[in-house]
Amino acid sequence: MHVKHHHFDVLESTQDRAREFIHQHYELPFLITADTQIAGRGRMGRVWESPPGNFYGSIALRGDVSPVRYSEYSFLMALVLRDTIAEFVAAQISLKWPNDVMLDDRKCAGVLIESDGIENEFLIIGMGVNLYHAPEYAAALWPREAANAARREAFTQRLAESFDHWHDFYLAEGFGTVRDVWLQHAHALGLQITVKMPGSETTGIFEGIDEIGSLLLTQGGETIKVRTADAVV
Repeated sequence: MHVKHHHFDVLESTQDRAREFIHQHYELPFLITADTQIAGRGRMGRVWESPPGNFYGSIALRGDVSPVRYSEYSFLMALVLRDTIAEFVAAQISLKWPNDVMLDDRKCAGVLIESDGIENEFLIIGMGVNLYHAPEYAAALWPREAANAARREAFTQRLAESFDHWHDFYLAEGFGTVRDVWLQHAHALGLQITVKMPGSETTGIFEGIDEIGSLLLTQGGETIKVRTADAVV
């Protein structure tokens, strides 16, 4: 799969521009990137801070699976980001359910899955990576004074290549194999975590994810499945 790249200096968000391009019948698949976003967003409608210099991108494609399985792409894209980041930095990189990438136990990247079309036949995968700038609680790949446009371009190229690889792997091997690889890099696997949901939270041992990507949490010998959550700590 060859992903055509469209870059912009400033956008409201790469997700919104990808949606516009779909409506304008741009050739799929494509990658939208921007130097900065005015209204970048993450999961649950949270604001994604978008200072110049980081990576902000969205890949749009026609869905290869039923829309009810689009969440599988969160795990696929986490592997894409992990492999890409590993090409540039020597650090511990882990994957936090459902859609975060951790650098030395601090978040450095996230994924947002959205769809479009009359039958949700189009998939839009949003990505944000802290290359040089990060909130206080998060991590960046490089210090701010090392900001380098050529390095970001190389990062973007490597990410597109990695997406091609993992997307082909997913179509050939299925989500079960993607899940197995994701679990090899899972953050806090086998440890006690707290899952926060609207109006409640629950604590248990993180045992893995099931065949559709739900989090498996063990409490007193009983396993519960968590399909969605606000946060995992």
